[in-house]
Amino acid sequence: MTELWAGEFGRYQWIQYLLHLLPAFTGGVHMLSQVEVGATPRHRCLAVNDTIIEYVGSCHYISATNQTLPCRAWEYDRTYYESTIVTDWDLVCDQRWMASVAQSAYMLGAFIASSLLGQMSDRYGRWKVLVPTGALQMVFAIGCGFVQNYYIYVVLRFLIAINVSGAYMIGFVLTMEMAPDRYRTMIGFSFQLMFAVGITVVAGWAYVIRHWPILQIIFGLHSALMLLHWWFVDESPRWLFTQGRYQEAGAIIRKMLIQNGKADAIPEQGFTLDQLRKALSTTSDVKESLEQPTAISQILQEDGKQTTAIVASNPADKNDSSERKYGIVDLFKSPRLRSRTFNVSLNWFANSLVYYGLSLNTGSLVGDPHLMLFISGIIEVPAYLLSAKIIDILGRRPVISFCLVSGGLACICTTYFPQSSFAWTTATTSVVMLGKSLISISFAIIYNYTAELFPTVVRSSAVGIGSTSARISGTLTPLIFLLDSLDPKLPSVLFGIVALAAGFFSLYLPETRDSTLLHTLSEGEEFGMGDTCFASLCRSKPSSDNEPVIQAGSIAQLESQET
Repeated sequence: MTELWAGEFGRYQWIQYLLHLLPAFTGGVHMLSQVEVGATPRHRCLAVNDTIIEYVGSCHYISATNQTLPCRAWEYDRTYYESTIVTDWDLVCDQRWMASVAQSAYMLGAFIASSLLGQMSDRYGRWKVLVPTGALQMVFAIGCGFVQNYYIYVVLRFLIAINVSGAYMIGFVLTMEMAPDRYRTMIGFSFQLMFAVGITVVAGWAYVIRHWPILQIIFGLHSALMLLHWWFVDESPRWLFTQGRYQEAGAIIRKMLIQNGKADAIPEQGFTLDQLRKALSTTSDVKESLEQPTAISQILQEDGKQTTAIVASNPADKNDSSERKYGIVDLFKSPRLRSRTFNVSLNWFANSLVYYGLSLNTGSLVGDPHLMLFISGIIEVPAYLLSAKIIDILGRRPVISFCLVSGGLACICTTYFPQSSFAWTTATTSVVMLGKSLISISFAIIYNYTAELFPTVVRSSAVGIGSTSARISGTLTPLIFLLDSLDPKLPSVLFGIVALAAGFFSLYLPETRDSTLLHTLSEGEEFGMGDTCFASLCRSKPSSDNEPVIQAGSIAQLESQET
């Protein structure tokens, strides 16, 4: 990208960026709304044509005939909740699994969105996926507040998730494809920050409104903000360029320059293909302006390394690869991209499992459940602000590994804390919140890390397949909590083991700090050759070694194989 774009974050970029953040906010609202709408208050048996002599747990009682019988009705503690789907539909005891399935249905919808909408956005465009998902999530979320049937509620939660998750993923990819390199870290963390703000909003509304139908409708109204995308969000010019739609990409660049007060930089006879290529490069080291047409063969400066690239100066001279449609299958065709995809998928799986495991279980902590949820959301804010600087100093790989390992250990350790005193319950809450903040950092990094590890032509598919892995574990998370009937420690220990494994294998991923975004499959395959944490410890390796140095001949050869 030229200095007219990459060197500044102008008015146009700010407008687009703030609009792209909206799906992250609504994502936090809808994902965690089930914690409040589907909360399970303390409960015990309610006598129905019988006399209760003694309560046996919350699901059985001893009758006047000295028999231990299962409850047929329940009375609920109304201290924190006047009504939830659990209290209205008695989803406790033998029907406890139904509350877990309601949340799993949401995660399943997110899973479908990750695998389907990621490919759709790569094939048909980001805008065509983002806009409909924003409107539909509002319709389904508001409708969810009017239903009085469990099964309809579950179906609507599933549909909400498809649209919320799809919008979140596309908003993130749109922003990453627009932003200069030096803003990528800030942008990635700001998406997670807005998700955390959504969590705090859920806790705030639930504290004020204690009836779930009204609360659900209010949550749905937040998605009305997504309607702004129809009028103000543009398609990704980077995606348009890779599809050979050069005139449309040029029109968006023209609009950007005008809104940023750079209209005098627009060529009178329009952009050449080579000028578009430069304008869409996200490295701030490219110093050429858009003023001069360039020759067919030119020398590009990439972090001090000269690389010959063959480009056409006429928009009609399209590269064959620009007309090809890419998707998830391309991630598995070459060995390095394939192993990288599996590694990243495990990372997403572990992050989601632990993050939602800790988030959905805040109600089990001692104290006001609304306050616990609020703290679990607000604790992420300083974690993101601190880590945003740290990963640009230390790199993505060591930070994400440390956070996963430490978060996993926190999950395991808290299961062995006694709950016999206020001091121990406070210690348990503190360690859980510490683990949540560490996993939040790791989860935020993996979005950026994935976008940086894969080239433009399959970037959305890579984020999609990673998000798919996260949704699989997210779908399993509520069901894993049911294992506490076998052993109360089992869910947390399982979360911890998975996080430890993912933290170890992430050390084999290449470092992306200071690297430029990749464009083609050949660049993605050659990126980070031999770069693992263990190799870096054995030798001194400058960060610029991560940059792909590809000669024109090798590009042509590899691209011909791809097509």
